[in-house]
Amino acid sequence: VLIMEALAQAAGILAFKTAGEKPTPNSLFFFAGIDEARFKKPVMPGDQLHLHVEIERHMRGVWKFKAEARVDGQLVAEARLMSAKRDITQIEFIRGDGPPALVFRHHSALDEADLSLLRAFGERHDAQIFLQPGSVQTVHPIRADYPPLVFELAASGILFQFKPLDFIQVNAAMNEVMIERTLQLLEPKPADVVLDLFCGLGNFTLPLAKRVGEAVGVEGDQGLVDSAKENAQRNGIANAVFFAADLSQDISAQLWKTQRFNKILLDPPRAGALDVLKQLNLKGVERIVYVSCHPASLARDAAYLVQERGYRLSQAGAMDMFPQTAHVESIAVFEAV
Repeated sequence: VLIMEALAQAAGILAFKTAGEKPTPNSLFFFAGIDEARFKKPVMPGDQLHLHVEIERHMRGVWKFKAEARVDGQLVAEARLMSAKRDITQIEFIRGDGPPALVFRHHSALDEADLSLLRAFGERHDAQIFLQPGSVQTVHPIRADYPPLVFELAASGILFQFKPLDFIQVNAAMNEVMIERTLQLLEPKPADVVLDLFCGLGNFTLPLAKRVGEAVGVEGDQGLVDSAKENAQRNGIANAVFFAADLSQDISAQLWKTQRFNKILLDPPRAGALDVLKQLNLKGVERIVYVSCHPASLARDAAYLVQERGYRLSQAGAMDMFPQTAHVESIAVFEAV
């Protein structure tokens, strides 16, 4: 710890001001901003340390930093910052049922030294490291031997594979509870033909397909639609079909819109589903279950369904999908009068 403290202080990065509390290596590295610190050999009491520090500064702060500690000319410890620290604008954390994944968004190419740091970090923490130099399509793993990212819906016996930036629910345990409760409220029957709007990966569609005659999922993100189709095939589910469509735009030319459904499931983003609801032919739709992450848009859409389309709001509730935040997931059931 004292060696690393000396390295950080010598670089002018850190000034420890603790009242009788000895800093730990982890806290030191955090505050110093050191991305890699290695002890090369033991240091004995009385050894004379010689520090060598290289710093490249910029008006916005430190760009590059490398520090070495030597005893009698032999390297005993070293620490460095990533050269591309300023170019990494966001790190996204993803967790399924396996190892976590981290997606590093960066503006310029990473040099081999920084790539080596990231590979070592992934190995040290059993994490999959992905790079995103541009759009979502540019996301790629830093190593080619990572296993697929997966999560399982145990109650439904379905295993999902997903890509690092695919949307999945943040609370896995509550997601399973939400799916089971939503399907109960939908009251699925073998003869049902159900439309699942804003279906994503098929989080509801695939469990639903196991209980109804046909489930049709519609999603605006083509990548998610492709993943949903692949997951249906992997799980041997043949009665789930998926379409890509922007549900905030005109859907009059969509083939699935002409199909007859007797039940509808919606799980829209915060903006709600009013745009698509106004375009749907709801004749013969006996039950609508609406899952919402934004109570205000749910209230607006509920008013539309009740006052304009003749439905009755029969049940409503909320789930603590996001503990210790002000956000909730809501569910409402609408029945044809």
